[in-house]
Amino acid sequence: MKKDFLEGFNVRPKELILLKSKVELTCPAPPATTKVSAEGRSNYSTLPPNSASGYGVTGLMAMNTWQSSCYGEVRPGYIFLFPGIYNSTPPTYKGTVYLNCSSHVPVNSNGGTLHGQMCSILGRPTTDFIGFACNYPFDQPGNMGYHSWTCNPHWFNGSNEIPSNCNGLNWQSIVFNTLKSWLPNS
Repeated sequence: MKKDFLEGFNVRPKELILLKSKVELTCPAPPATTKVSAEGRSNYSTLPPNSASGYGVTGLMAMNTWQSSCYGEVRPGYIFLFPGIYNSTPPTYKGTVYLNCSSHVPVNSNGGTLHGQMCSILGRPTTDFIGFACNYPFDQPGNMGYHSWTCNPHWFNGSNEIPSNCNGLNWQSIVFNTLKSWLPNS
C-alpha cells in the first residue's frame, strides 16, 4: 500500500509503547551544536532521481551522547538522514546509500516504522532520538514533516510532533536550520 511519505509519520503504530520513565514532561535542552552526518549529506544527494517514485528522507536527531565505532562520539544535535518510502512494494532505488558505515537498501513500510528501522540499523534505542522526515527538496513549502510516533513522544510529553514552541524554543527551526546549513542548496 502506497502512502504519502510525510503523512506516513503521522500514523500511530500498533506496537507503540511509551516508556513512562523516559517521557520528558518539559522540553529538553537544545543541543550545543548541530550537524548532519557525512553519510546523511551523501544520502540526501541521491534523492533527486528517486523522489518522483515516492522516496523521501527519514531523519533522526540524536538527543543523547554515546560512542560509535562508525561516527566516534555522537552528541545531541547530530542528524542522520536515510531514504525511505511508505510502500510495501517499493520501486528500485537508484544509487547506494549508507547508514552506520554500511550500505543498506532504503527503509520501507514492510519493516515496521521507518524511524524504528533506522534506530535498529544504528544499534540505538528510539529514546536516543527525535524524528522527522522530508521530501526533496526539503526547503520548499510543505516538504518538511516533524512527526514521529516512534521517537518524539519520549521527548515531548507524549506528542508525536516536534514543537514549534516548547518553552520558547522552536524545535522545528532547530531541525530545519541544521538541514539548511549542512545540505546543498536545492
